[in-house]
Amino acid sequence: GLFLYLLLRADDVARHGVVTDAVDSRTNPPLNPRLVLGAFIGLSATILITSYFVTTQIAQFIRQHEIGVLTAISDLKVNEIEKWLEERWNDASVFSIDHRFGDRVHRWLDLGDNTHRARIGERIKAAQTKVDYESILLYDLRGRLRLEIGTEHGTNPNLDQLVREVAKTRVSQFSDFYRSNARSNKVFLDFITPLVFDDQDRPAIAGVMVLRVDPTYYLYNLVQYWPLQSRSGETLLVRREGDAVLYLNELRHRPDSALTLRMPLTSLRLSADQAASGMTGAFEGEDYRGMPVFSVIRPIRGTLWHLVTKVDRDEVLAPMRNVQMVS
Repeated sequence: GLFLYLLLRADDVARHGVVTDAVDSRTNPPLNPRLVLGAFIGLSATILITSYFVTTQIAQFIRQHEIGVLTAISDLKVNEIEKWLEERWNDASVFSIDHRFGDRVHRWLDLGDNTHRARIGERIKAAQTKVDYESILLYDLRGRLRLEIGTEHGTNPNLDQLVREVAKTRVSQFSDFYRSNARSNKVFLDFITPLVFDDQDRPAIAGVMVLRVDPTYYLYNLVQYWPLQSRSGETLLVRREGDAVLYLNELRHRPDSALTLRMPLTSLRLSADQAASGMTGAFEGEDYRGMPVFSVIRPIRGTLWHLVTKVDRDEVLAPMRNVQMVS
């Protein structure tokens, strides 16, 4: 307003030739419109340049702060997921290294001594209810299901092959996420472990045990929980499947997406594509909705999974709009 006033005043003086007495002329000379306009333009440019650098620095600070927050959330969840997986393997190893339990299984399955069946069932039932496994299954060396404690939901389409491999290699295996072939169509994870007993002082395999987990009870809740108030903050579990990225958990903005949403690995613009391609760290890209996001990607040790922790770019940079309006 001040610059406009001075500009108009100078123009008025030049147009009407207002002349005062000699003293007034010497003390208040007419203003040159060009000088006023030049000063106005110069000061405006200075303000714009200063505003640009200030807002740029603020935006960079906001980005760095948000990446720090995403990194902290990601690291915390990765640690919790890996701890949960380790606990499941520990549960499996309790049975695997218990040779007395393996001997009872051998006497029942191989020698037909049914007196051991009840004690085996009691032991498995106690483990199933204590840790809240969906079910625990016991297979003989021919791959036949001999005992199932817990809720029946059909089976893993690849379980027969996994059971045979574990019986042959004596190495525990992990099924990864799958949908049951029963009508429930629920998502499960299977931890498959051999049962060992002493056969004339030599370790032998008595059978194979499967510990079945419903991830909705704990794992999915852990992944989906966001510790801060946010309209877009989200964590995803993904893995590569051929030339596509497969989303392993239910998504915040797309229901019924676990193991059903696949997106082609056509580029690295999607944060999930970056994760499935083995990239880790902080990135700017797009999510499955096509929205620009800030993201942090971390691998999950012992699996093919990657955790993507992300938040919408617009939400993060919303404070910048207020700064720009003021400036």
